[in-house]
Amino acid sequence: MNGLTRWGVAQLFFALSVLCDVCFAISSPSLLNSLGLKDAQLGELGGTYFASFSIALLILGGLMSTIAPRLLLGGSAVVAAIGALLLGSANGFEGALIARVLMGIGLSTAFVGVITYVGREFPQNFAFMAALSNAITNLCSALLAITSSMVPILVGFRTPFRLLALLLMLTAVLLFIILRDGKNSNGNIANDSQSKKIATLTAAELPAAIGRIVRKPQFWYVTLYFGGLFGSFLAYADLWNIPYQLKVFGHPIQHASLLNSAFPIGMTVGSLLGGAWAKRIGFILPLRVFAIITFITEAVLFSTTLPEIGAGLAFFLVGFGCSAASLALAALPEHLEAPLVPIATTFVMTFTYLLSALIQVAAGQPGGGGGITSFSSYQGSIAVIVFPVAIATITAFLIRRKIVPALSA
Repeated sequence: MNGLTRWGVAQLFFALSVLCDVCFAISSPSLLNSLGLKDAQLGELGGTYFASFSIALLILGGLMSTIAPRLLLGGSAVVAAIGALLLGSANGFEGALIARVLMGIGLSTAFVGVITYVGREFPQNFAFMAALSNAITNLCSALLAITSSMVPILVGFRTPFRLLALLLMLTAVLLFIILRDGKNSNGNIANDSQSKKIATLTAAELPAAIGRIVRKPQFWYVTLYFGGLFGSFLAYADLWNIPYQLKVFGHPIQHASLLNSAFPIGMTVGSLLGGAWAKRIGFILPLRVFAIITFITEAVLFSTTLPEIGAGLAFFLVGFGCSAASLALAALPEHLEAPLVPIATTFVMTFTYLLSALIQVAAGQPGGGGGITSFSSYQGSIAVIVFPVAIATITAFLIRRKIVPALSA
């Protein structure tokens, strides 16, 4: 198997992980009605998923260099498949909650996995292949959202998650088979034991390394920026937007799904354009501009009711602006030694998913027992989403590039 094939199967797992999030957003009204859930319980299902995801990410992400990736990713895909099957068969809140925990654990390795194989198979084209992975995944998300607006069976939750369970199990088989020893795109051997040689920190050195990371102010600015943008995006696009459209603005599920597709389309376009802009002039100005675009757009969504075309454009701009979250990660290698960057990145991602879990739960509270059905309760809910974006916008102006002292003549 060549490097492109190995990246492809890792990319398939990553794409399916995001499609699971999109399916949960699209099927959330069906979950509410079929299982007799309250809005607050829907938020708890979303929050539980991201809490288990973030905790598993912190543990399993660090094992990528000690456990053969095909075993770690393949095993994770099996756990995710079991969770998806349980969710498709759930008859109550408790069953759905267990399913979401298993899905969070299983899907936590998907992003780490594809990034690992991008770096291993295409070390000279890392930036391009990472952007391509992100663009492909968001394009698939948009296509699913658009298709669901035309195929009524996809807006339920049982059939889509049973189908995803089958696809995840098939992907697990492919991961076990394909992610074996082979040559990367440069003709070098890329094997399971190679990752063990890459680790440069021992367990005894880890506490001191963590101490060096948390003492860097730039690490915290990057964490607040990435978490504020991407954490709020996950809560908005992957959970609450479709219930908002149905219950507050009165759109049918097909229109709500179509409108929701603007989020991943915007993120796809933003990822490509933002990456090209950052490559040309550096990442500082793009991450500031994109954060301002996101905050202004969400402030408009908070303050007024928009027509469908205006709402679709606003959702596109939110996705476009939030795509800059990953640009902030470029600051980590400039302020931390190379061995500390993977650890810092894992901390940033863990914080982001925990924050998103908190946002998802908190955003379901303003409606109380009656749910989010009025514009005032919608404002109370979306304010929870906008607040982290405001913090991210402020911290965008605190992120700096490392100043390299000029050499004296």
